[in-house]
Amino acid sequence: MDSGKFIDSLNTKAIYALDEGKVDLAKKIFYRNYRVGKSPMTMINLAGFLIDEHNNSHRNTLFASIAFYIRICRAKRILENCNRSFSLDNIAEYHADCLLGRIELYKHHYTKAEKYYLKALYIKEDSTEVLSMLSWISVLFSNHASTLYYLKKLSGALKLTNDIAKDANTIFEECPMLVFPFYQLLIYALSYKDSNRAKDILKQLVEMIKADGESVIPTSDIILLCILLDCCSDIEYLMERFLNEPWEHKYTSVNAVLWALRSKNLQTSQIDYPNINDYIRSLSKLSPFVSKLEYFWKRISYKDDLKMMFKTQYIISFKSCHYLQCPIHKGYGDAVRFSEELQ
Repeated sequence: MDSGKFIDSLNTKAIYALDEGKVDLAKKIFYRNYRVGKSPMTMINLAGFLIDEHNNSHRNTLFASIAFYIRICRAKRILENCNRSFSLDNIAEYHADCLLGRIELYKHHYTKAEKYYLKALYIKEDSTEVLSMLSWISVLFSNHASTLYYLKKLSGALKLTNDIAKDANTIFEECPMLVFPFYQLLIYALSYKDSNRAKDILKQLVEMIKADGESVIPTSDIILLCILLDCCSDIEYLMERFLNEPWEHKYTSVNAVLWALRSKNLQTSQIDYPNINDYIRSLSKLSPFVSKLEYFWKRISYKDDLKMMFKTQYIISFKSCHYLQCPIHKGYGDAVRFSEELQ
């Protein structure tokens, strides 16, 4: 067996090892292939492994955050060297651009991330990962027209219908991110362009929650959108539901809801939002540190910063596969469902 075929066989072995949860074995093989024979496949696959957070300890400690940052910096150098050293075909260039875009997102360099994702979109115009991330970046740039444009194209790529309950589950299952706030971003962008349509979609989301009792869309997000659009009729129901949810379901969203309620309380009367002070006190008990920052709350405009609330609640984590010559996910590896363990 020549060296090229041997490296290909080891690449297949590494990917199967990852699929079986044997991360250490896959790591040894990816590094071995990279040292022995540098090629688009060995370089892109090692970079993909380095930035795949499923293969790393979660970034919940300072050490883990530093280690992960070092990994993504090395991955970026490998990918940039790959682009300089080889003339890439469309598939390899698409995977490299998506990985570079993801790296810049992790580093909060949104303009650079947008550049790479636009290059990837030129290669694959129906990529659900690229359309998802470009719509997200457009929200962060407050470019509402672009947000709606990319969400419309994403809707077509995912073949969404007008059944919100069904579509919400389709987005959860098929979107490359573990959690992608499609309707949250859609309503946010529409609030500047067509508030009546935004309110109609929000009403359907609330009715879906009331009918099913469960939803893949966090209750906290629905509350934030109700506050944004001044739809107060369901606030009491939603707040009671939110406060009664298990703590782990709202750990990262208490501050965002508290932020929005405090801001709203400065602009409206308690008649408009019944029990708003009671809710603020309840949430303040869950987040005592934030409750002391009242001066800070008085200085912010909740509507201008709502996009930041969504941003802070979501860990950008991906399900799409960017390993070249992957024996499990062929070609572009877009909108891939990994095992239930990873979802």
